Amino acid sequence: MDSLLSMNKVFISKLNGILEDNYQNENFGVSELAEVANISRSQLHRKLKLILGLRTSEFIKLFRLQKAHTLLKNNVSTVSEIAYSVGFSNPSYFSKCFYKEYKCTPGELKHKLSDQETVQSDAPSNLKLLLKNFVYNKHIFLGQFKIKTYKVLILLLLTVAIPLLYNSLNVSNEQLTKSIAILPLDAKTNLMNEEILSNGIHEGLTSSLGKIIGVRVLSKSSSLKYKNSKMTKKEIIKELGVDFLISGNIDYLDTDSLNLNLTVHKSNLLDSEFQTFTYNAPIENIIYVQNKASKSIGQSIGLIKESEYLEVGHNNRKVNKEAYKNYIRGMYHLHKSSQKDFDKGMQFLYKAVDEDPAEPLAYAGLAYGYVILGHSAAENSNVFGKAKMLAKKAIQLDSTLLEAYAAIASINIYHDRNWAEAEALFQHLFLKNPSMSNVHYDYAWFCLLLGEKEKALKHHAIAEKLDPTNTKYLAWGAWMEAYYTNYKRAMEKAEMALLIAPKNGVAHSVKGFIYWSQNDTTKAMKCYNRAFELSPKNASLIGDFYAKTGDLEKVNNLIEEAKGWPKSPWKNWTLAVLYANLNDAEKSVNMLETDPKHAFVAWAPALSLFDDIKSHYKFKSFVSSLDIPIRTKSALANNLKLKISLLEQ
Repeated sequence: MDSLLSMNKVFISKLNGILEDNYQNENFGVSELAEVANISRSQLHRKLKLILGLRTSEFIKLFRLQKAHTLLKNNVSTVSEIAYSVGFSNPSYFSKCFYKEYKCTPGELKHKLSDQETVQSDAPSNLKLLLKNFVYNKHIFLGQFKIKTYKVLILLLLTVAIPLLYNSLNVSNEQLTKSIAILPLDAKTNLMNEEILSNGIHEGLTSSLGKIIGVRVLSKSSSLKYKNSKMTKKEIIKELGVDFLISGNIDYLDTDSLNLNLTVHKSNLLDSEFQTFTYNAPIENIIYVQNKASKSIGQSIGLIKESEYLEVGHNNRKVNKEAYKNYIRGMYHLHKSSQKDFDKGMQFLYKAVDEDPAEPLAYAGLAYGYVILGHSAAENSNVFGKAKMLAKKAIQLDSTLLEAYAAIASINIYHDRNWAEAEALFQHLFLKNPSMSNVHYDYAWFCLLLGEKEKALKHHAIAEKLDPTNTKYLAWGAWMEAYYTNYKRAMEKAEMALLIAPKNGVAHSVKGFIYWSQNDTTKAMKCYNRAFELSPKNASLIGDFYAKTGDLEKVNNLIEEAKGWPKSPWKNWTLAVLYANLNDAEKSVNMLETDPKHAFVAWAPALSLFDDIKSHYKFKSFVSSLDIPIRTKSALANNLKLKISLLEQ
């Protein structure tokens, strides 16, 4: 009997070990567990049923829920992010399973323990062991290294204590516990375009609300489709999956005074109406009105108390009315997709600066515009430099303006390659406003570059959650999933992007890549051709496909065609990829180093487009010049060995 119990214990321990390595992968299920355990599905099911009384799927789910319980208890992140991190693809389903197991929702557990518990670590037990070794031994062994104990103590303090301190300072950066969507505001005025006024105040409210800890605010674009909708508020709340919905109207009178009426609708009230707020003020006080409204809403939904509300990050300054109106006109057009609208938006922003050279919003808007231009196919000169100068000017005028910090973080990763400053800025932004979808999007690509797969996917998922109808996020989210070989999810996102925007070239190219990976050359060719038809910028992608299928003549034809393009980052990038397809490392690297550089140049080492030349000394030298602080497990292990070696010396 004891022998049987021991065998069962070993078997369950083996399964737990396998799940420990794979539970974060949502695609790791019953079949995968059986395969790694070297046992058939039916045998696995019978043994678990006999030993624990659980089906295999229940055993896996329970393991993930236990991991989630630990993370929630330690309050390390948001409920949604924890759900994703333990292998659930649907936070709502996760919450339902969690409640069934623990008789409380994940959010209730976080709130219940937040005042009682602090983040725990293994550091105390590690230190006890270390002190024991220190007392009884002069040396300890780490692998093949014999090291003096006091040196390991220093190493432990450097590699464990400092990160723990850092995490303790940032543990609550992303506590997005309540979700809110703002419906398009009904605007009435004779003084300007009503849609632009509505959009401008909507964006201002979104930004102000996002600075309240505990709020996840959906982007404006996610709720635009509900303008003039016949759906009830309760139906919209359910469809968006939010806790609260805000509706309202604006009257901008001929006297330059503003009346703003807002109603908060709660998901669990029968009539779905919760509380109404009314504000009357001159247009010059619009920022104060937006901040006051966010404070009232935060109090009404139970996130803040009057005594707890601090206006850190809320600068209640007055604006020049004409400068403000030109600013919201500019941002309205910048968010459109056409070149004509972009040019018009930049003109309005420069008008705003002319009206008031001390208006920080206008400088931040211009910085945002130049960052967009830096990613475009247009010929440009030092646009990232201009963007950084304008963003710094905005911060000089208003140090609480997070949009300006976001622009600098983006510039640091796509142009300046100032990795340390970028990381610091991203963490600052997550602390101050975790609802900035563009920040999560940029950070996701930064994490991909650094080799941090889980973080990359997590933050891209947050960006998509905050802005679910953004086809750019969906299409590039599909690309990222395909990059990590999550082909099923990649195809779903690509199809969703094409449903919203049938002419999205990135989504078509992702489908082409997936079909190619599945050895369906015909479908892959069709998708790549469609992407190329929609935009010549996709020449690098179809060129890579031609190279893989052995049609090098077509690759050469694309090179000749690209040489005739106007000078631009996209031209240099496309030629770099096409030369790599021909295994011409010197020409490829030369184009990567030619100004103007494409924003994604630093990502070349991570992309399969350059696989044929990655072993070439020229490419290796280029990669070394990027000084990318890779954070993969193998890179960190090598770094640890280097630290030990340095200590020994």
